[in-house]
Amino acid sequence: GAQLNAETNINEQCLLALSPDGSMLALVVRVDGNERLALRRLDALEAVTLASTEDASSPFFSPDGRWLAFFARGKLCKVAVTGGQPIELADAGLNRGGVWCPDGTIVFSPSTTSGLFTLASQGGTPRALTELDPARKERSHRWPALLPGGEIAFTVGTNDQPASYDDARIDAVSLATGVRRELLRGASMVKVAPGGELVFARDHQLLALPLARAVGGSSEGAVQGLQGVAGGSARGIADFDLAANGTLAYAQRP
Repeated sequence: GAQLNAETNINEQCLLALSPDGSMLALVVRVDGNERLALRRLDALEAVTLASTEDASSPFFSPDGRWLAFFARGKLCKVAVTGGQPIELADAGLNRGGVWCPDGTIVFSPSTTSGLFTLASQGGTPRALTELDPARKERSHRWPALLPGGEIAFTVGTNDQPASYDDARIDAVSLATGVRRELLRGASMVKVAPGGELVFARDHQLLALPLARAVGGSSEGAVQGLQGVAGGSARGIADFDLAANGTLAYAQRP
């Protein structure tokens, strides 16, 4: 895996991202007092800064690794990994993450108090994928991640704990039907390992649980793993990512 120093290389409010094949790492770096996107091949020592990506946050790759989506200045954008001018796709204010699905659909959270939306990667009009449930005190659906079988996992924030996500609920929603189900409780963010395990964050630690055992909220039997992962429980952020080849990248807690 790749390890980064969160204090010097990662803006604390942003996430890093691995390309699906594990060959490239995207991260937010501070250049001349401003956050910009940088790309580093894992077989190289130097990172290359991408032009016109000021104020970038929360990057994520396209499935083929040729594009990098990110949020900046109230917009969801994409830019070719080879460089060039970023393309604006949709409005997104205080974003809370996104994921680019194999069929070309982008799922993203445009604000801190919204459900998830879908958008074609070419642009267009976003469409609601999830709706907040007032009966369950939901205030935010954030940090979407792709699951096998066309589902999206996401973190559910609630009004009674607006600034604490270590004990949050993780739900899954079907892209095809919009049907939701509960996966587990007690996690701030989740990713899926190539072997089908859910890797989730809690209190700066990563834990793993087979996806088939994530039913109805229990995280019993989860295996404790990496400790000292950077992030912020007040936003549900954990600065780590997993590639399809099993590569793990994370920022170390200062």
